[in-house]
Amino acid sequence: LGIWLDLATLSLFDKTWSERIDYAGTDLFGSVFLHWVTGITFMLLVTVSVLQLREVAHPDILARVIRPQEPQPDLLGNLLQESGATHTKRVLLSLCIYAGLLAIHIWLPARLLLAYDMGKYLPLFQPKFWHILMPQIQVPAELFIFHLCMLGVLEKYKNNIGELQHHWLLFMGNYLGITNQILPREVGQFLLVGTLPVF
Repeated sequence: LGIWLDLATLSLFDKTWSERIDYAGTDLFGSVFLHWVTGITFMLLVTVSVLQLREVAHPDILARVIRPQEPQPDLLGNLLQESGATHTKRVLLSLCIYAGLLAIHIWLPARLLLAYDMGKYLPLFQPKFWHILMPQIQVPAELFIFHLCMLGVLEKYKNNIGELQHHWLLFMGNYLGITNQILPREVGQFLLVGTLPVF
């Protein structure tokens, strides 16, 4: 995913693939770690967003496709018990979700910024780097700290992401008149329909 992200935004940074390969030749560990951190950060953002969206949206929309968020104390045992076909199906589904969201949220906006020549006016795409230590030491250290901070931020604010999604779906649902289809309905009152004896 990190390489896909790099390829999707390469033109915005006014770089070429050969320059990326040259950088990898001078600092292989930094290049691999950079792509891993960007890929895993994108994956974590998408995963948290999709899991929160599953909780926010109407159960009929995503319940069959996305499994609920549940703790798995014996994750390795569960992985070993399931068949290879099940793992392949999950990996392919996840890959399709990540690739689709990468295309919609990264590649398409990058193309639009390039079409209107906006990349050169945004300072984000002309980064300036200062190295206090050797770049081969400082870049991985900074990436490691960024990764740890991102894990903490996502864990702390994942419910805020869900609230933001709820407000957005409520706004768009009201605007399009489909609120009852995309959000769970409110329960006005509970009625006792009947009883079933247990013993």
